Amino acid sequence: MAMFQEKMHQLTGWVRTMPQYLKGRPLARIVLDGHFTPASGARMARMFPLHAQLSLAYRKPGVMGVEGILDIESNLGETPVSGELHLSPWGGEPFMRLQFTTPDGGSGELVVEHLGTDFFTTQRLEGRTTGALLGDLSLRLPTEQFMRVLCLR
Repeated sequence: MAMFQEKMHQLTGWVRTMPQYLKGRPLARIVLDGHFTPASGARMARMFPLHAQLSLAYRKPGVMGVEGILDIESNLGETPVSGELHLSPWGGEPFMRLQFTTPDGGSGELVVEHLGTDFFTTQRLEGRTTGALLGDLSLRLPTEQFMRVLCLR
């Protein structure tokens, strides 16, 4: 029994120190492909290809820090982005929020609001961009990458 209590004490210590150990360390890389549709202007009828390469790092339970590169054809070249990914999209807050700066110096935000309808079949995330670059977006997240992110929770 003493050995069992000692092991439980050891495990409890690991659980307490694990968040501090993981904080800020890269845990996973994900790649998102999709389309961006501007909200106004002459190009609003066109969908522009969107590509994002993101690195996830632990911040706190249910929240991952996100950094990477966002590329939207004819709108943003390979632009650095940073923000947060929340692992509980049903909690009333955006699933992912990334801040970026446009080449002309404006700032904006990419907000993935929710999983697309029938996510497990379509593997789509839906959202919008705000700030200097307004529009809607649809992203494809391969299931194996999504499951890898959920395992980090």
